[in-house]
Amino acid sequence: MKTAGIYIDFPFCIARCAFCAFNIQGYREEMAKRYETALHHEITLHAGMKRLQDRRIVSLYLGGGTPTRYPAKTLTQIVQACHEGFGVQADAEVTVEAHPATINKAYLKEIREGGINRLSMGVQSFSDDQLTKLGRRHTVDEALLAFDAAREAGFDRIGIDLIYGLPDQGMDDWEKTLQKAIDLDPEHLSIYSLSIEEGTAFHKQG
Repeated sequence: MKTAGIYIDFPFCIARCAFCAFNIQGYREEMAKRYETALHHEITLHAGMKRLQDRRIVSLYLGGGTPTRYPAKTLTQIVQACHEGFGVQADAEVTVEAHPATINKAYLKEIREGGINRLSMGVQSFSDDQLTKLGRRHTVDEALLAFDAAREAGFDRIGIDLIYGLPDQGMDDWEKTLQKAIDLDPEHLSIYSLSIEEGTAFHKQG
């Protein structure tokens, strides 16, 4: 039997980052609830399609946007619906993208117990100055606290996203960010070069 992965998008954020060109919205409870209902409906529809019934689902990824802008219970219910509808493998990797400002130990413990076993943290930089320029709405200390909280909540698979080539970022700045990430000893690092996309704040600033 062939394997497959499922990606579910949550297009809501705290705010739009200066580099972001994705189709996102600010989190508004009424709209977010409607989207949650639509997701459950779509899961039910796709679960009945033959093309997915002969696939072993080995990966489930909740991305965005900022999935952790939603209550923890919402995410765990989506994960449960996928297990029931698609027969997600018991040992599947189930990832959620997390913004450091939206998570704490209690939240992380709830989603970990609800079946999410991997965290992808969008840190982007370990420089407060760069985080401000990026419009990230979190500090270095908040990112460090969020990482520690994830470990305490039982996450043994954590990835960190970083961006290099930021405005006025020198090699020393980048090396400091890399070293702080390495010191945390995450299981994965995703490192991206900054790209200036049309319509973003960075693009408008020239």
